Amino acid sequence: MSNPYMARAVVDLTERSSPQDVSLLYIGTASYDIAKFRKKQTNAFIEMGCDVSFLDVANRRPDQDEMKEAVDNADIILVSGGNTLYALDRWRYLGLDQMLLSAAQRGTV
Repeated sequence: MSNPYMARAVVDLTERSSPQDVSLLYIGTASYDIAKFRKKQTNAFIEMGCDVSFLDVANRRPDQDEMKEAVDNADIILVSGGNTLYALDRWRYLGLDQMLLSAAQRGTV
């Protein structure tokens, strides 16, 4: 997602007045929360001025409140590519899958 045009199109889906009003949550479970992939995939959003946060769950078990707060505060949730089967299994184990479903139903991009 290092393409600034693609990032702009995603930000526009939020219908916020400016990128500075947009909160993006990056979940890199499928790429095992490796920092270089996170940086590459969020850089265009950071350069636009979006508030970017990360939820690392591949190698740690955050509590339910931390995950819920991160998901609930996001206008955009960007999920990494990689080992999708691992990511889905991990999210089910942690209960994050249901939080992501709820976010999608609320209209989170």
